[in-house]
Amino acid sequence: MVALAPRLLDLAAGPDAAIRTALQQSESVGLSLTIPHSPASLVTRRLHFDRVTTHFDSRGEEAYALSTLDLEGTVDSITVSSLGVERVVFERAGREWRPLHSLAPRLTAVIATLIARRESLESADPERLERLAASPEIGRAARQDELFRRVASLPKPRYRVIAWYIRLDRDGALVTEEYQTGTETGTRRLTLERRGPEFLFSGSLL
Repeated sequence: MVALAPRLLDLAAGPDAAIRTALQQSESVGLSLTIPHSPASLVTRRLHFDRVTTHFDSRGEEAYALSTLDLEGTVDSITVSSLGVERVVFERAGREWRPLHSLAPRLTAVIATLIARRESLESADPERLERLAASPEIGRAARQDELFRRVASLPKPRYRVIAWYIRLDRDGALVTEEYQTGTETGTRRLTLERRGPEFLFSGSLL
């Protein structure tokens, strides 16, 4: 009966209730969310959708839900805690509504960029790191940064991320990263801005 709940609600109370129910059901089931351009997944321990508003196209075949998503989970061994705006697109399939892509597309897009940054530091790849910047100036500054030069001189594993604490708004994200390089541990504040479906670093990459 659980799998039929959105369909039954669509018949009885309309598509708005069906979409809200689909989001609520994901809270009880838990999720393993695919990260774009990465083999890694975000495995949730806790998630909660709040302040949900639904918006439908003129044909009634597609909709999106805006909400505040509160999530805790892991990516590989990295702790992830996130709070902020999420936009989930739904499509109509007969009398049911189902997510078109992901139940956390903005969050997973941010994490994809963070993973690419981590891998760029681990491989000491300045060209790949520069491509994650929102402007050429930010990319060039990263290449010349003392942290990058220090990390590049270390034996592998050069750069290990311990945790990401993410705050998402409509157009960007603020991330506090806990990391380890060699025997040194530290914390960095990173800012990202949304560019279409992706996020790029609008502040220092390091």
